[in-house]
Amino acid sequence: MIHFSLAHYERAPAGEREKIEAAIHEGFKAGEALYITDYACDGVSQEQVGQNVARVRDALRRVEIDEGFVGIDGKPVKRRSFCVINEFDHPGIDFSYISGQVGVCDGDPESLLKGLSILRASPELVRALEQNNRLMNRVIGVVMGVLGRNLRIPEEYFREHVLKRSTYRQRLAYYDGAVSDSLCGVHPDGNLLSFLITDRKGFRYFDSQFRVHEPEPMGIVCLVGSLLWRWSRGLYPPVFHYVKQMSGESKTSIVYLYNLENNKTFRVAPYDGSREVYVNDIKRYKPEDLSRDGPFAEVFDALIERVKYE
Repeated sequence: MIHFSLAHYERAPAGEREKIEAAIHEGFKAGEALYITDYACDGVSQEQVGQNVARVRDALRRVEIDEGFVGIDGKPVKRRSFCVINEFDHPGIDFSYISGQVGVCDGDPESLLKGLSILRASPELVRALEQNNRLMNRVIGVVMGVLGRNLRIPEEYFREHVLKRSTYRQRLAYYDGAVSDSLCGVHPDGNLLSFLITDRKGFRYFDSQFRVHEPEPMGIVCLVGSLLWRWSRGLYPPVFHYVKQMSGESKTSIVYLYNLENNKTFRVAPYDGSREVYVNDIKRYKPEDLSRDGPFAEVFDALIERVKYE
């Protein structure tokens, strides 16, 4: 796991920052997660983030159980959840924008519609999410800046073509300890980067040596998704992960699934002046991630052999 203090990084001199960025680069290449600490910023404290997660938990307790995708090990996700989506650098909850993304973004439209309904009825929950969004917008911007430099992307191109119109879809999830098999099967996230905030242990991930890690809930966990693996031409492997069976204990999570603009063409990374391009076709690629005919099938058996849900 790569430990990354946001406060220390932002205060560090240029030379030390370069060493930190190099460590993140090597860690991502090794299939490690980035564990972000000391992340209070934009007037939002870590304590306030925790309070906002508690508000999410209270709202999700009243939401019906849904069963979504099935992991590579045959385990279906089982949780109470809904989705919201924001354009990067626009942390406010925009109901018109979310409505326009139904059926367009990389997510089930029913979950976005459910989110719209819940948020329209709960101004307090909207304020909580917007406060967290302000902080996460900053965190995502810093990590993406590190990524852009590590991939040698020219600054102007990065700012105008990569960040602009990128999005983060939030999956708000409650794994109910009173419900049988409330868990999430093994999978990689089908996006660029994922940022996880959670209130309890239970999230587990595999590094590229198939070792299992279970981060503490105090930090933000950042994972490489399958689309970054494609964009970087295999440089950064996606991180396979799962949520253990939450029997007798419940767990609330907010996952910020960050993505480049969908169906847009980008120069390949690391940038080398090549004319080769990458098309960010999310809906085409996501089904491949879980397929025995897909690009990651050769590691499925090794992962399944090591997964433990208890």
